[in-house]
Amino acid sequence: MKLDRVIKEANALVSAGYREIVLSGINLGRWGRDFQPQQRLKTWSVRCWRHTGIEKIRISSVEPMDWSGNLIDLVANSPRIAKHAHVPLQSGSGPNPATYVSQVPALHYAEKIRKIH
Repeated sequence: MKLDRVIKEANALVSAGYREIVLSGINLGRWGRDFQPQQRLKTWSVRCWRHTGIEKIRISSVEPMDWSGNLIDLVANSPRIAKHAHVPLQSGSGPNPATYVSQVPALHYAEKIRKIH
């Protein structure tokens, strides 16, 4: 969904009395990478709170590899973005005894969670 539409819908929700929105979706952390010019979730979040009267924005379901340092800093330092992280970890379980799978993803996920926390 394009940013202008998100802002329009968020403002409609504010007009209807809503105080919080949840930004969610499949591959949310990769939002805007297919746009020309490319955009990032951080840009979406910042513009959403700058151009709407929404009191709180909750970012949901962002894969560990998409939690950039910039996004982590934004969530940590913005009073209007909920200090909440729904991070799907389905594929971060590490080695499987039946088939060797690198432990790198599990270690990467653990490090991201430490940074987010």
